[in-house]
Amino acid sequence: MSPTHGIGFAVTFQHMVLGGIRVRLFLESHKAELGYSISPYYWRNGFAFEAVRMVIDTCFESITTLNKISANVDSRNISSRNLLIKIGLKEEGVLRENRFMRGQSIDEAWYGILRKEWVHL
Repeated sequence: MSPTHGIGFAVTFQHMVLGGIRVRLFLESHKAELGYSISPYYWRNGFAFEAVRMVIDTCFESITTLNKISANVDSRNISSRNLLIKIGLKEEGVLRENRFMRGQSIDEAWYGILRKEWVHL
């Protein structure tokens, strides 16, 4: 399954780029996957929370046929897992050794939110 469309967003603050968010759209299956990264210098300041929440809101508001948005993170990244839960995504499972990163196999934790679960904040 390859995405039919994708879009990227810069996460900025006071004219500085702090990170980015990418969304891959799978329009035929009414799904999207998002990924994000924020410079460690800006962690724990709410930037990722606000940016990811706004992108999810924008996707659901703009793409009326979109039914689900998913995200996956390194399962060891507790902060990122908690961020997704705080935004309203639910843990859907862990795929063991599903990604190879920095010379090692890592487990991916998958999260998702359905349109009917989404609450515009």
